[in-house]
Amino acid sequence: MTQLVSQHPHELTISSGKAHLYSFLLFLPFALVSILAWCSVWGTDIAGRYKAEMPSGIEGVVVVLVVMIAGTAIHELIHGLTWSLFTGKGLGSIRFGFSLKSLVPYCHCQEPLKVREYITGAIMPGVVIGIIPLIVAIAAGNIAWFSFGLFFTFAAGGDMLIISLLVKQPSEAGVQDHPEKIGCCIYKSQV
Repeated sequence: MTQLVSQHPHELTISSGKAHLYSFLLFLPFALVSILAWCSVWGTDIAGRYKAEMPSGIEGVVVVLVVMIAGTAIHELIHGLTWSLFTGKGLGSIRFGFSLKSLVPYCHCQEPLKVREYITGAIMPGVVIGIIPLIVAIAAGNIAWFSFGLFFTFAAGGDMLIISLLVKQPSEAGVQDHPEKIGCCIYKSQV
């Protein structure tokens, strides 16, 4: 059985400023492809379609805020549910919370996972509430779902950044969220 050595983990972390910049740069090409796909099927008047189909005024603001808050909570829940499939204690190893410092909810796995398991949990929200709604929206011509999918694909940018740091690591190494910084800790495996 493989044991994870925890005495000296290797940190893979990034500053908040770099995280935001790199997340945006990772998202930009995807957004351009999504917009081009929409325009090739439904035309280029995205703004006009948005104005015609989406609620405006205070109702629109409330709808957007509710969707963003609920979607962000669902994003974190998807992380936790996926990671719990790979832990020894299931959901008992998952901690959900809210950071007052950054004003966002979070999900942390309290035990190291194999790199491929961690990546699976990291990528799932972007797929489930980002890419899938985008595909459905482009197929159906639904601007609300397109906006939702685009926003939550962007929201998964930080996850994609962490994944880009992890792909160079051995698949059997252990990975755990860093307790204080943006990033994670890598643990060497030992048989």
